[in-house]
Amino acid sequence: MYHRIMRFPCILTVASIGLLAACTPFMRPQPPNDVQPVVSGGRGEVVPSEPPAYSEEDFEGGRTTLEHGVAYGKLDGLETAAILERDGEIFVMQTLAVEPNHAFWRYVFRDFRESPSGRYVFFEALGWEWADFYVYDTDERLIIVKMSDPQAWGITEDERRLFECQSAGMSSNAHGSVYSLPEGTPLVTIDQDDIDLAQDSYLDTVECTRNGNSVTFVVTEYSTGEHPGTTVSHTFVVDLETGAVTKK
Repeated sequence: MYHRIMRFPCILTVASIGLLAACTPFMRPQPPNDVQPVVSGGRGEVVPSEPPAYSEEDFEGGRTTLEHGVAYGKLDGLETAAILERDGEIFVMQTLAVEPNHAFWRYVFRDFRESPSGRYVFFEALGWEWADFYVYDTDERLIIVKMSDPQAWGITEDERRLFECQSAGMSSNAHGSVYSLPEGTPLVTIDQDDIDLAQDSYLDTVECTRNGNSVTFVVTEYSTGEHPGTTVSHTFVVDLETGAVTKK
């Protein structure tokens, strides 16, 4: 199972003569313009009106070597593509242009992983305020799942089930899901509709843990009412084969 670490975007302010970054982790020195335009596994970039080319050496991680190929992000102008090279073939898994309201921000593809057989490739697209998570089917050559970046996820050994959980935040509502593969459709979703939320409470976190042929989702509601800070947890067990849900 894979776990995520929360990320916070930089706050950009407009000065009279240009853009100033309010924090530095996303800033990079501009590399020479005579290199192949490739972006791999790095952080987001502030893009000038004429973006420079980048080599993979300028970004943390570089290309990701998988058991069944190599994956990386490639920059082409203000578009970024997620690329998989395997057995002499090139798969363009996803291409994203800059966000309409943030023309100075490129998407960055990263955290490439694959299923045991290599059929499915998982990766993240880091945007302006949050990240999206994709599942690419190399047999069908298409994206079969797109969601907000989960805090934890996993896939079964037979590659027929994908589970994930997310806590409340800017990019998503707290929930847990089990997906059926290769269809890419939710088999089960656990969210606030599955619990009797107390007055002045909201669904705060959802944690997920696999236990053999089942996944346990622990759903926590947070009170802002008479006793602020009070939490109540609810436990759901989902059978990965049938999708049957048991509340404990």
